[in-house]
Amino acid sequence: MSRTSIALSVTFLATVLVGSVQAQMGPPAPAPELKKLDFMAGDWSAEGTGSMGKVNELAVLGYDSDKKAYTYHAFDSVGEAANSTGTVDGDTWTWTADEHMGGMTMKGRYTMKVLSPTSYTMKYELSQDGSNWTTAMEGKATKK
Repeated sequence: MSRTSIALSVTFLATVLVGSVQAQMGPPAPAPELKKLDFMAGDWSAEGTGSMGKVNELAVLGYDSDKKAYTYHAFDSVGEAANSTGTVDGDTWTWTADEHMGGMTMKGRYTMKVLSPTSYTMKYELSQDGSNWTTAMEGKATKK
């Protein structure tokens, strides 16, 4: 048997064994942290003090088990995309990101205080240094 044939046989055998082990194990269980995101699923309407006008947004939230952090990826109707990481402490969620505005990078902080399964208050703040924060928007969101 040639070296190429042996190598192909070993590769094939390894692939079959790995596939067999994975089939017996089944799919991995979702991270328990994902359950905390359940209430956010659905259509929400938000009103705030910002002067941006009407904006529609599609957001995908998740949990990164390796980084031990919640994730937020959003795309809106004014052509902006956002990527944030978040934490939760009781009924308060805090999302942070680096914001790029007018050639500058600033820190952004979005805080949600859950009032019920269908409403929360929100505050969006900006900071140049990560210590001194300026409120850019406050409001409330309700689930439709």
